[in-house]
Amino acid sequence: MRAGIAGAGLLAGAVAGALAGWLRVVRSEDLAHGMRLLAATRIVPLTLAGAAYGGLLGLALMLLAPKAKRRAAGLTGAFACAAGIAALAFPLRDVLVPMELSRDRPRLAALALVTVAALWSIPWAVAWPWAGTAGRRLTRACGVLGCVAGVVAAIAGFALPVVAAQRAEGRPSVIVVSLDTMRADALGEDTPRLTALAAEGALFTRAISAAPWTLPSHASIFTSRLPFDHGLCFPRHKLREPLVTLAEALRDAGYRTAGFTGDAYVDATYGFDQGFERYDAVHEDEDVALGPRPIAERALAWIRARGDRPFFAFVHTYEPHAPYTERTFADARDRGRLPEIVDFPTVERIHAGLDLNDGEKRYVRALYRGDVARTDLVMGGLLETLRAEGILDHTIVVVLSDHGEDFWSHDQRRSPGHGHSLYDDLLRVPLFVRAPGVVPPGLRVETPLSLIDVAPTIVELCGLPPVPGFQGRSIAADLRAGREPEPVPVWSESVEYGPDRFAVRDGRYKAIVVPRPDIVHGEYHPATHPLEVFDVERDPGETIDLAGEASPEARVLVTKVAERGRRKVRPGTDEPDASDPSDELLKTLRSLGYVK
Repeated sequence: MRAGIAGAGLLAGAVAGALAGWLRVVRSEDLAHGMRLLAATRIVPLTLAGAAYGGLLGLALMLLAPKAKRRAAGLTGAFACAAGIAALAFPLRDVLVPMELSRDRPRLAALALVTVAALWSIPWAVAWPWAGTAGRRLTRACGVLGCVAGVVAAIAGFALPVVAAQRAEGRPSVIVVSLDTMRADALGEDTPRLTALAAEGALFTRAISAAPWTLPSHASIFTSRLPFDHGLCFPRHKLREPLVTLAEALRDAGYRTAGFTGDAYVDATYGFDQGFERYDAVHEDEDVALGPRPIAERALAWIRARGDRPFFAFVHTYEPHAPYTERTFADARDRGRLPEIVDFPTVERIHAGLDLNDGEKRYVRALYRGDVARTDLVMGGLLETLRAEGILDHTIVVVLSDHGEDFWSHDQRRSPGHGHSLYDDLLRVPLFVRAPGVVPPGLRVETPLSLIDVAPTIVELCGLPPVPGFQGRSIAADLRAGREPEPVPVWSESVEYGPDRFAVRDGRYKAIVVPRPDIVHGEYHPATHPLEVFDVERDPGETIDLAGEASPEARVLVTKVAERGRRKVRPGTDEPDASDPSDELLKTLRSLGYVK
């Protein structure tokens, strides 16, 4: 009977651990996706580790239950299963990262459960005469080892910052600030703080986003991969391991990591918390008047608390994304039929067919300018505060946007808005890098640069080895030397509305193709041109389509982008995500106009 109980414990623990390992990586994806991920480097080790850990714990605990005490046996078995699942819900690599008491309750609970389960075995080992001397010693040893393992893991979780700091010692800290929906031409007279900071480093005049809307664009920034390669193209998807993010690369190098975001499409639901010790989402719509101030305040407090230890902080705000609220530059005489604040119901009315006159369009643009200025006041003010405190003396600061905004330049029905095209109104974004002593001040980079190049450049500027899987290139050497990087093709793709579009620019030409106009996303179906070619040097507004008279150089470009579109757009291959957005997240998405 005792052998049967022991065997049952081994089996229960092994199954619990293996299940936890699979759930951690596969995240309840469909079976076909799970099988495709089987060869990924992290799944097999996690499964084996889960089976071993759960099996040993189950064996140690179930050996303690005599056949006369079946209730104790059942309770002990439950402990074995629960401990195996709890421990493997967070792989060892994640358990042994710095903990913050107020925000790491799940990990602390998992470690506590392991320890309690191990302690449970000790009194039984001492009190049960049936086990014999050798049996009591064995079970007591198993209990003590389990207890020690839990305590050591907990201690390591708090002690690791000291050890990690030694590995990151001497490296610069990193701050990435993402200003959602800011056009490239918004950086200027309305942004005196950010403009002054940009002048102290390298300003990229032709920074190009990988996608025209928030979700895939930020995923590309984090993973240095194009949207159809990282897979986060729609809200039903999420970032998946084994994709490595910038936060993971810096965390594994000993950096403390934290993210402070405006929620919605940069929420942890989509996997953006991967690699962060702390990931705060602030619902900016709760108090429109405050704008991004709560995010800036949390980020400032966390950064100050790091002292001299290297850190990576990601700070994101939805300003100046709609709703447009700041009336600093708005003329009330232009309002016409519009309310004082153009909230999203008003934007929906415009998209539904409310034809604005020239004055009303000026009013909307003026509100957007006001939101840009408020963003500069808060986020630029955050960086100025950090500079005044000396924190930026040894910090790489990257300021960018994920995409721009269309104000009736190309699409009259979808303006104001984004996500519906691959024109430069939506793809060209502000980008500058400030790194004292590394990047010379006053550098202007005219060469087109993709945002997927940001992560590998940061990694090299930190003195770390290249990250496997990053598609972007590092231009760290060019920044240090103050020279233009070598021109390369720059790709963009993945729209939120209409059929999938793919774009590439190389030299003076840019080509946009729509490989499958019959596959349409979203509720809005914009006009579709199967192929467009622009000379972006002579025609930066992309108003003259050269598709019918393209040069040989442009035809080569069309062939490249058409081939990528053909390979990536395949009907019926969408993989559903494991979890739907929470009610709170849906509320935020509605406030920003992403869902109804």
